[in-house]
Amino acid sequence: MAALSPRSVALRSGGREVTYADLDAMSTRWAARLSRRGVGRGTLVPVLLPRSVDLVIALLAVLKTGAAFALLDRQWPGPHLRAVVDDLRAVVVIDGDAPIDVGVPVWTPPAEPARDSHDLPGGAGVPDFRPAEVSADEACCVFFTSGTTGRPKGVVVPHRAISRLFVDDTFARFDQRTVITLAAATPWDAFALELWGGLLRGGTSVVVEEPFLTPDLLRQVITTDGVNTVWLTSSVFNMIVDEDLQAFAGLEQVMVGGERLSVCHVRRFLETHPTVELTNGYGPVESTVFASTHRVTPMDHLRPGGIPLGVCVPATRICVLNGDRECGDDEEGEICISGDGLAIGYLGDPELTAERFGTYILDGRPTRVYRTGDLGMWRSPDGLLEFRGRADRQIKVRGNRVEPADIEQAILNLSPLVAGCHIVARRTVVGDTYELVAFCVPREKGDPLSGLLGLIGSHLPAYQCPARVVVVDDFPLNDRGKISEARLLERLPARTPVLWPSAESADRPPVGDLAEMVAGGFAEVLGRTAVPRDVSFFAQGGSSLDAARLCARIGQAAGTVVPLSQFYRNSDVDRLAAWLRGVIDEKAPEPEAEGECDLSPVQTTFLLRDVVQPDGLTNHCLLAWTLTGQADLEALDRAVVAVHERHEALRAAYKLEPRPHSVTTDIDAPALHVLRPTCSVESALNALKAELTLPFAPEEGFVWRAAVAPVTPGEVSIFGCSVHHVAFDGWSEAVLADDLSRAYNGEVEAPAPPSLAQLGRQRRRQLDRGDVEGQLSALAEMLRDVPTTVWPRTGRPMAAAGVGVIGERLSPSDYAAVARLARARATTAFTVLLTAWGAAVAEVLGTTDTVVGVPVANRGLAGDELALGCHLAVVPIRLRGPSVYPGPAVTFADAVDGASRRVEEALACQDVPVARLVEVLGPAPRGRPPIFQMMFALQDNRTANLRLNGLSVSRLRLPYPDVPMELHCELWPAEDASLLAEVSYQAGVVPVDVAQALLSVFAHRIRTIES
Repeated sequence: MAALSPRSVALRSGGREVTYADLDAMSTRWAARLSRRGVGRGTLVPVLLPRSVDLVIALLAVLKTGAAFALLDRQWPGPHLRAVVDDLRAVVVIDGDAPIDVGVPVWTPPAEPARDSHDLPGGAGVPDFRPAEVSADEACCVFFTSGTTGRPKGVVVPHRAISRLFVDDTFARFDQRTVITLAAATPWDAFALELWGGLLRGGTSVVVEEPFLTPDLLRQVITTDGVNTVWLTSSVFNMIVDEDLQAFAGLEQVMVGGERLSVCHVRRFLETHPTVELTNGYGPVESTVFASTHRVTPMDHLRPGGIPLGVCVPATRICVLNGDRECGDDEEGEICISGDGLAIGYLGDPELTAERFGTYILDGRPTRVYRTGDLGMWRSPDGLLEFRGRADRQIKVRGNRVEPADIEQAILNLSPLVAGCHIVARRTVVGDTYELVAFCVPREKGDPLSGLLGLIGSHLPAYQCPARVVVVDDFPLNDRGKISEARLLERLPARTPVLWPSAESADRPPVGDLAEMVAGGFAEVLGRTAVPRDVSFFAQGGSSLDAARLCARIGQAAGTVVPLSQFYRNSDVDRLAAWLRGVIDEKAPEPEAEGECDLSPVQTTFLLRDVVQPDGLTNHCLLAWTLTGQADLEALDRAVVAVHERHEALRAAYKLEPRPHSVTTDIDAPALHVLRPTCSVESALNALKAELTLPFAPEEGFVWRAAVAPVTPGEVSIFGCSVHHVAFDGWSEAVLADDLSRAYNGEVEAPAPPSLAQLGRQRRRQLDRGDVEGQLSALAEMLRDVPTTVWPRTGRPMAAAGVGVIGERLSPSDYAAVARLARARATTAFTVLLTAWGAAVAEVLGTTDTVVGVPVANRGLAGDELALGCHLAVVPIRLRGPSVYPGPAVTFADAVDGASRRVEEALACQDVPVARLVEVLGPAPRGRPPIFQMMFALQDNRTANLRLNGLSVSRLRLPYPDVPMELHCELWPAEDASLLAEVSYQAGVVPVDVAQALLSVFAHRIRTIES
């Protein structure tokens, strides 16, 4: 690239830019110096530099000598570092100005790369040095992972293993447009993905000096450095999704790996960023970075096996073996990898290399294969690899491979006071990664083994260190004679709450003080009731990932960025609060009343509907379940009360004057209304619907009700709830069902949802970061001169006013075809479905210019996945012009591409209130809704499954009592992977024949998809 694009920017770091020509020249000069220190082909060079421009130059210099590098972490304990350097048999170590003594001579790069006196004119090279020529099979680098008996093992990787990933038609776009972060831990093979993903294809690598990407840092590198591609561990991805989902805005590609993906987090990401390419990458270090990848689609969350591992990357083959036999489709076995990505072997351990890298007969010829220990299967009919777990105890901790047996052996080697040790991995408080607990049996009964945790920390890397050491007298066994980890965890003492000083104590901070806010953040992330002020976050059991969550939450609450590097220097409550005082503007905005929150534009619209139609039913959201068995009505009533107390949205008054806002009230929970028993399910259902559609009074705080209708004889009843739309949305259905279930069954509550005021503050900050006026201008331009949708008259008499509902079920294979086409066109299933709907509108209504309103789940804030409420935005999407409608000159697949662009344009403007649009565009013609007359929605929210002990429960879908638009098309994915297409329409406006024709043509378009 230095010859092809010498002036292109290769590296960016803290405002500094390095071109390919400069990078080439500097690394050549450094290589000459290293060669004079004995570095060359066959040598392995430890590198202890942090992520920086100098690090990249040093790595290129090592490679130019023909040697291979081994990136080491300066934070590793001394014994661990010395063991690694000893295994490398290094002649020199590359380190910075304050080198660590590892028993090997140190070479320190010059602060400013200078030309040697014998450099060529212009500094392009060194006369007595020429970069070495090496073969693709020679060593390029060494990565270290956990090893037997706790000693690290080096994995020696050849050049071909890395270069195979960055060819044409690989799993992501790597070219001169690529701007990718360099943020992975340096000893990890993911660092190679980030580094060479930029440099081998002429892109730009942006060096991140913070420990890893936080939401604020991600925003910064996107805005300042133009980053469009990132790689994240699954844990960091989950953290950013939880804490600041909008931080991903501006990216084109996100690669995730290191641990199994969370379906919930992936789904939220795709809902908010449908145009960003999300790739799941799988591969142990022995197969170098990735062995398989999968472009994630919205439909993947419906797969029972979770997000697939996908298909093989270039020059790689994956087979699933049962012993020596290759498994068939849908047959579980061990995932085994072959191809150019395989490592040369384990450093200095030929026996282990021979054990893990065997030769097997595949397709009739001997093939070198790495057995991963992971279980999987190739799924038919889509041919995707699915992960099925581990064959042993190995787990991933923050993306690092950890073998508990290795840590157990290391602890036994470290301390003669420990007679036995068993490591148990359990989920952290936030539930998205593992923490390790060491259960230890002392040689002397009663020995507390004090100081053991510190001893472990001084010898093992942080990701291998247990979060806690628990002393036990013995290890309980299960019925198979093995250690029972479940019974061990029962012996885990609860964390002792650290209580605040008494209210009379002068040390207690006043409410609203920064220290109070910081302490609350500490307690929330650590899962405590309260925390001490002068004890480090990490000393209280916090991990680096927990720290990132904390920085994101405190930064949002304080309205400033909290870098991880600053947090590490100010890691207790007092010091962090003092640092915050120094960076925040003293003039804070007027605090709003406790429990008060401005209403969203959508909520305001719902309240205005009540004003215009006091007896209308469009704001009634209904849920119902059939209960078989003897229901405990007292427990059900207690559950209703518990949910009412838990969610402020259910006990708030919603007011339009003096400004649209809500405020929490002390209104009592609605009593569970037990209706008179009826003799049939149909009669009970009718009675229940009559009860649930009674009027609400949101301005007085009455926004929901619950009722049960018994059926006699027999133990059957129908339980239902209705909630005013101002306090409820599709996401809330599952939240309500979960919380009712936990309360009825006496289970532990989920973590508390954020208050209305907290959510309001977060949403205001979110809007402040966006350009609402710019979005308004763009959306208004898109929607100029929207034509009125004319419903054809068919000659049949129109029905009386009311709601008509028709539906048609699409098979799992039909829905799978949607997913395949979406994947092939790099878009979402929603876009494919919307294209089919547009085609139906064009054929039935004879127009190629129509607008549909699309509800968008506006849930990307900290904790709002636990909150019940109305967190919706409605986005108008205009389907105009021949490019979005299939026809003689436009294939269906090409129309999907056109619709995808329209969807992207509209979703980029989703912060715009519809009311503002109406002001700009002017009122709609008399008698029709403003802007759009149709709604189109893919209702793929989590199913509202009610779990009541002792009862068999099944969900009932109740029809809408009324609909605000003239026609609604909704698509409901089912658990069997089929899709219910349902059209609800105003029977007095839309002829039934027209509604049926639209549904029929839509279903036909889906059934005839050819991907």
